Amino acid sequence: GIVPNPVNENDAVAFSRATIWRTQDGGHYFNDSSTLFTGFAPSWWDDNYAFSTANPNLLSTFNCDVGVAVTNNAGDYFDLRSNPIYNWYTTGIISWMGTYSGDIDPHNTSIMVGSVGNYFDTQLMRTQDQGLNWQLITSGASQSNKNLIISFNPLNSNIVYAGNKMSNDNGKTFNVISFTKSDGTGNFLSYNPYFIGLCNLNPQIIYAIADSGFHILRSNNSGQTWFDYAPNGGFTYKLLDPLPTFAVDPIDCNKVYALVDNDLAVFNGNTWRKTGVLALTNA
Repeated sequence: GIVPNPVNENDAVAFSRATIWRTQDGGHYFNDSSTLFTGFAPSWWDDNYAFSTANPNLLSTFNCDVGVAVTNNAGDYFDLRSNPIYNWYTTGIISWMGTYSGDIDPHNTSIMVGSVGNYFDTQLMRTQDQGLNWQLITSGASQSNKNLIISFNPLNSNIVYAGNKMSNDNGKTFNVISFTKSDGTGNFLSYNPYFIGLCNLNPQIIYAIADSGFHILRSNNSGQTWFDYAPNGGFTYKLLDPLPTFAVDPIDCNKVYALVDNDLAVFNGNTWRKTGVLALTNA
């Protein structure tokens, strides 16, 4: 995965397995910036990184199979922060002890919300002490979700989005999003949609994707009402696995990136344009 710097197009941080890499020349060269951190075995990969907007030295990894690791020193060393995830698993409260996504409160670096469970069958958890202790927020089959992306509203941290749910109390409780159609004709619940991203410049604009991958939904009012945003032309925004390829432009809230006919493409609010990445791979 790659996390670009929204104010410098040449700067980005990437992670692969358990190493961290940085480019400062637009991706021509990547340098290992992991300072000898090799992860916590046994783990397949670091599935998600959460960067603090309030403290540049704080970041957290959410690791498949082994839980959460936190650094307060820009990655010089990490502390494993997975208490009491193992006990939840052994007592049958969660289906596995992997953590797959999460985010840090933009105004309070002690608070994080993350997903925990078995890959695409996860629950939500919350910490008020940077992961020293976690509280399980959702439980039971009816509350589980993929929870692929978790995001605090950067301007109002009381609002947190995760999977098919949102919180209005800083992640203490979550309610299922109604996905009401903006024209008042019903809802999009038959799509089994889930949250997939927001626009940093205007975080009232959020996006969801249908579980099938055939529809991108958009809300202009923080999830109160929704409309089908981009015509898909019969293609899916997912390819060979259950994970969609999707990103919201950090500045142009109308611009989104996704897969179109297996190639990375950008939608500007009117039309799709392929970027030609597939041709560059000689695939």
